[in-house]
Amino acid sequence: MFRPFLFAAFVVFSAGPVLANPEQPKLPRGTQVMRCTFETGHLSNSTPGEVDLLKIPGGEWKVYDTFLHHFDLPLQPVQVLVDNPKRTTFGWKVDRLKTKRNYYTPRVEFRVTRLKASGKASIAVRPRGYRSETAWGSCDPIHEIRAGAGGAASSS
Repeated sequence: MFRPFLFAAFVVFSAGPVLANPEQPKLPRGTQVMRCTFETGHLSNSTPGEVDLLKIPGGEWKVYDTFLHHFDLPLQPVQVLVDNPKRTTFGWKVDRLKTKRNYYTPRVEFRVTRLKASGKASIAVRPRGYRSETAWGSCDPIHEIRAGAGGAASSS
């Protein structure tokens, strides 16, 4: 049975690049960053318009996006689900999300797929118990942070 789409209550506001925010997570030198932007105008505000995928030196992939920023959540671990010559798909989830208005979802799953040849990308947001959304956009090539100051640092 189809449930009404209440997930729109999880409003996300984008105020420019995620990692340019002064409250951003601090990133070590050598962190690789891939910035993705998506056209989300016709969707609810729960689909992030900006996603930063980060590979910490000697560590795993992490993500920070406008959704996480809105809910004051930290970097989330990311799994590389597919990596072949044509595409890379990243996945992560947020468990037990509740708003001040008592809207609740037990899990929100995110998937970003980037086509390697063109840089075109899609994001799928799947909140458990609510309607899924998909948006299209692109991801910039991976660049490396050369100073330890986070997103404000110069990059190559």
